[in-house]
Amino acid sequence: MSYTLGVWRSQNIDTKRRPMKAQKSVRIMKKIRTAPGIWRFVSLTRAGQRYVCDPRPGQYFLEWREGPKRRRETAGSAPSEALEAQRRKVHELLGKMVAGKDVVPIQADDTSAFMPILEAAEAFLQHVRLHSPDKPRTLARYRAVLYPFQRILGHNQWVEVIQRVDIEYYKAMRIAESPHGSPNGRVKPGTVNFEVSVPRAFFNFLIRELQVRMENPCARLKPLRDAVGKAKGRPPVYSQDEPDRLLEACNAEDSAAFTTLLLTGLREQELCYPTGDDVILERDRESLVVRRKPGFTPKDYEERELPIPGELAAMLRARAAGERRTCRGG
Repeated sequence: MSYTLGVWRSQNIDTKRRPMKAQKSVRIMKKIRTAPGIWRFVSLTRAGQRYVCDPRPGQYFLEWREGPKRRRETAGSAPSEALEAQRRKVHELLGKMVAGKDVVPIQADDTSAFMPILEAAEAFLQHVRLHSPDKPRTLARYRAVLYPFQRILGHNQWVEVIQRVDIEYYKAMRIAESPHGSPNGRVKPGTVNFEVSVPRAFFNFLIRELQVRMENPCARLKPLRDAVGKAKGRPPVYSQDEPDRLLEACNAEDSAAFTTLLLTGLREQELCYPTGDDVILERDRESLVVRRKPGFTPKDYEERELPIPGELAAMLRARAAGERRTCRGG
């Protein structure tokens, strides 16, 4: 697995005019073990204008020059730690220069090519908003999931340095948290599995649409198992008495709506937009068509026709006949 670390641009050094004042970069190196007891520093492979870290385990170091001397210091074992150490070192050296100490001016490795997590999240949500304008609930769900994602992994600062281990850390943190409104409960494994599917789409968007050079850290993740839920057996279902009592408490309009949901499996939004043309009540062809309407797009943009049972068809025929009598009487 490769993790993009950053961009370093070469500098044109005028040795005739400023032999000791040439600008240098704070470089990130990596110390790896090539054989038992043998360690060496390696440069990072270039991918286009970026350097990609060596996947072998090891320690990151910073390297810079002060006059003719080369300096090094440790910078952590993760790409995000190395980038943060580099940023602090640049500020430290610039501070010494401003204070009047004899330090060669340092130019930071250009991290402007990185995409901050917050900026990437807003770009993703804007993409969803533009391409799915009729799905505000999808946008709201994605936004709700990205909030804990940014809260837990925001310390990484840039999306390019998020690794698979960070996603595992996110899963462990989320499953230990309490859901909103249930301080004594815990977030369910199924909820965490769904939440991880949203960052998977988020990283796919960054890689495919914004051409961010990285691998999707959420790809092929093993879902969490709900041991507690399985121990309880099958999920509870309504008894016949419960929907009967619900329908008895409804007026005619609500009864028709609940009966349609119960007998067809329609989603809530799919029930809000059908018109008379979408309900087919011909004998032996009774069905309901779900299609795109102004302000509504079916799931996966797919039009579908659902057969309806005779009981529901009779109820809808009686309702349609009642509406025609009301119109004639008016």
